[in-house]
Amino acid sequence: MTGAQGRGTLPSLDQLSRRIAPNLPPTLERATLFSHSRRPLPRCLTGTRTHLIEEIMDESKDHNILWVNGPAGAGKTALAQTIGELAHESEFLGAAFFFSRAQHCDKPSLFWTSIARQVAFGVEEHGQPAPRNIRQYHRTLLELGIRAQFDTFFYRLLCCLQPSEKLIIIDGLDECTGEKTQCEIIECICDTFLRQTHLPLRWMIFSRPEAHLKRAFEAAEAQSICWVKEIVIDDPDTLDDIRLYLEDGFKRIAQQYRDIPEKWPAQDEFDKIFYTTSGLFVIAATFLRFIGDPLAGNPISQLKEAIAFLAGTPGAKNPLDYVDNMYREIVKRSTLLPVTLQVLGACAVCYMPLPVLYFSHLIGLNLQRVQDALLSLHSIIAVPPDSKVTEESLHYFHASFAEFLIDPDRARDLAQDLGACGVQFAKACFDVLCDTEISYAQSLPSNLSAKDIEVSSPLSISYHVSKFAATSVWGFCIEQMADPPDRVFFRHIVDTFDFRRLKAICEMIPALEFIIFLKWLHLYTIELLDLPTFVRTYPLSNADTRFIQAFEPLSVPLYLHGQLDEKELELSPRYAMVGFPAQTVAILVTHETVMVYFEEDIHTL
Repeated sequence: MTGAQGRGTLPSLDQLSRRIAPNLPPTLERATLFSHSRRPLPRCLTGTRTHLIEEIMDESKDHNILWVNGPAGAGKTALAQTIGELAHESEFLGAAFFFSRAQHCDKPSLFWTSIARQVAFGVEEHGQPAPRNIRQYHRTLLELGIRAQFDTFFYRLLCCLQPSEKLIIIDGLDECTGEKTQCEIIECICDTFLRQTHLPLRWMIFSRPEAHLKRAFEAAEAQSICWVKEIVIDDPDTLDDIRLYLEDGFKRIAQQYRDIPEKWPAQDEFDKIFYTTSGLFVIAATFLRFIGDPLAGNPISQLKEAIAFLAGTPGAKNPLDYVDNMYREIVKRSTLLPVTLQVLGACAVCYMPLPVLYFSHLIGLNLQRVQDALLSLHSIIAVPPDSKVTEESLHYFHASFAEFLIDPDRARDLAQDLGACGVQFAKACFDVLCDTEISYAQSLPSNLSAKDIEVSSPLSISYHVSKFAATSVWGFCIEQMADPPDRVFFRHIVDTFDFRRLKAICEMIPALEFIIFLKWLHLYTIELLDLPTFVRTYPLSNADTRFIQAFEPLSVPLYLHGQLDEKELELSPRYAMVGFPAQTVAILVTHETVMVYFEEDIHTL
């Protein structure tokens, strides 16, 4: 939803908190209330949802926890955004976090640190120092589970501070990875009030009414402190709001074109769109983006096509069937359909944001090809303008399209196999790391920007693409690949990836993720390929023996089985050898760094 009920802008939270509290743990900036990555921010149109907003805000005065739930497309995120902005203006907002698969904000690892940092920033702004446990965090704490992070970063913060009454908003909890994690977050929040009954905090949680979340909120410890509000999509107020939203949207579209008749759209055309929405804002928003697509430049024709889409879905039992049919028709309009599906499949598995220029090259396409492939899809996927291709990534406007795309029953012949897409994406990352240009890019400064070097130069593109691959592929393999991984893909890594390439980019590699990757690689080279020595800590050759002799005075073998002991890792570096004898590299890892050595480097150790 667009328009404005609450307005406001914040400087970057990272910039502010670095100035006030420079050692606070990291936040997921793109999940915050005013994040640039979430623009255009989904606000409620002025004059809509007024009764619902008033009811929710009134109940927040009397209840510690509010759960606002509703079906997909009911406008929950716009509601959360609007309430958040109103709370920010009245200095009632303590923190906000927007989970979103489409925005790559579905991982819980930075959730509690983000909430704690926002709360700590707020109290420091009013003269209270952040406690030592928040200031002096260690990066390995980010590997802790949700409950341990809660105790470390948030509960101790509450114990040390005397915050005034504040609201904390969590949107899209159902989009957080893992049902168990979602329930643990609810349990942690409930625990704060069981441990400290007079905390001046109000929690507002927005999500779909998933069964496991219902059970969590119905638990005995939650019932006494929680108020539940279900968003009803077919009540008169919601339908009136949808009508206002559509009227405003058509008016805005008409204002951009001189040749549109004064009484456009005709009443029967408007009614067909209105009654199709069935109280779901996502349907109305998708129609308006399609009809007003500036690249099509013909709203009258686009409206007729939209109505034709509806005719292709007679007697739909589920309102989202209309959206599915529209999604199918929009995607099929592409004149480069195979390329379009390749791009959409890569978007579906790219779990970290990557500016579209570098994303294009990562998947083996040039930028123009990607832009052409998405030319007719601007109503369902945000495509950055040319001026932002080195800054902004592709993302779906709504989670329903991501869900549609991977569901064969809904997408039919357009459905994407996440497993196959994941294999292709990981393969692309490893192929990039094998690119010889990476060795040149490695010498560029880490803060390289468009101001420093021509952004379209091969050197700049190579640097950014290789940096993305070097920082993300290890975690992608661990978290996103099937268990067990595809055997053909795994064989491809072992047979074709030259681990000696890592020396050029080792400073970019996240140490803890890479250690877990080595364990993952060791496990599946044994299980899938019967290669127990591909990753090893004992000698297979004279070179291995010399490596071990050089390492062992100060380091110990990397334990390749079982849980990673991060505290022991801090005490002494760990080593392992990787690869077949002719291409072996020695890896030395600490809790923060990865070092890669060739046989000829032994004399320098």
